[in-house]
Amino acid sequence: MPPHQQRQKPRKEKVLPPLFEWGECPAGQPPVLWEHSARPLWVQAVPERDAVLLIEKERLVGRRISTGKELWTQDGTTMPDDLAADGGGIVVCSGAHARELDPVDGSQRWRQRPGGPISGVAVDERNAYLATNGPLFALNREDGKMRWRAPCSAEPELHVHPEAGLLVVEESDEELIRTYRTEEGELAWEFSAEDEPVAAGPVVNGVLVVSAHGAGAAAVDAETGEVRWQLETERAFEARGVALGERVFLTDGQLHAVEAATGAEIWTRVLEDPDDAIFSVRSGAGRLFAETWSGRLLCLDPADGALRWERRLGQVHGLTADEKAVYVRVSRDPEPGGWAALCLDGATGDLRWEVRSPKLIPDITPVGDRVVLELRTQLLVLQKS
Repeated sequence: MPPHQQRQKPRKEKVLPPLFEWGECPAGQPPVLWEHSARPLWVQAVPERDAVLLIEKERLVGRRISTGKELWTQDGTTMPDDLAADGGGIVVCSGAHARELDPVDGSQRWRQRPGGPISGVAVDERNAYLATNGPLFALNREDGKMRWRAPCSAEPELHVHPEAGLLVVEESDEELIRTYRTEEGELAWEFSAEDEPVAAGPVVNGVLVVSAHGAGAAAVDAETGEVRWQLETERAFEARGVALGERVFLTDGQLHAVEAATGAEIWTRVLEDPDDAIFSVRSGAGRLFAETWSGRLLCLDPADGALRWERRLGQVHGLTADEKAVYVRVSRDPEPGGWAALCLDGATGDLRWEVRSPKLIPDITPVGDRVVLELRTQLLVLQKS
């Protein structure tokens, strides 16, 4: 009988002291449907499978998000260095080893040691991409066998774009972007920007949009590597752009809405305060968000840049949204223990509820009618309000 299916004595979960407190909750505190505690704890939600992987010091646990039911457990495992997940499974990397687990039953599909210590991982439907101190490996998701290998630096950022058949490898040490064909692993093209740092953004309308600091922003043909258009100003484009429909949104302190296919600028939003600037742009559930240096979060109309609502929240560390709500993780330095997870009304920005914590809040994920809130030593699954 496989180890993950062997009968084990029930293990009583140790409940740790709460690492949170409720803040303002104008819509009422959402019910806590179930929770899980461990020290340390690493959480990976797999919404497509209604499952969550809970990684403890010497144990892996799979639970059903909707009910909290324990699906499986594995003892004697170590904390991973990195992982990547999708609806197909979870690729867990420890040292130089990688293995793929089924999130619903915990079964191990394969285990491989492709090279040296693994410094980055990404997945698509067919491949698991592993960066090591030298080669980059593409392993077959079905059996873990190597499909191809290519050179890369020690700690690249990996971005998979299945719609373009590309793996984008962001080499920060070389200030260079390399792209590989995901099917055969051949080098498609490279992009650099006159020794300026580069940040790969979305692929939309057949172009990869790159923010290249002082060299502006550029749209690179995903097939040929040819630069289709450039957007240059007197400022630096540091943050990655985001796409909504056929438009891409980029910031150099001001927010630019650009037609992805042609580079035609549709609108530009300039802040009234000359001492403030937009440094980050995000999207979620069809909404456009901009964050400013003074701690303001702006929800804007993607069509014309008009302000829908504005809130002063602190520094945003993560944002996700569904049709009705926006979920934001923030810090409020220098306030001691000033970390919080907020649920805002998507239409008005009004606060619905707030959870405060003395520690950084790793993630928050809406899943159906549930909200998965990850704390440093606790997982809370909340009922949506």
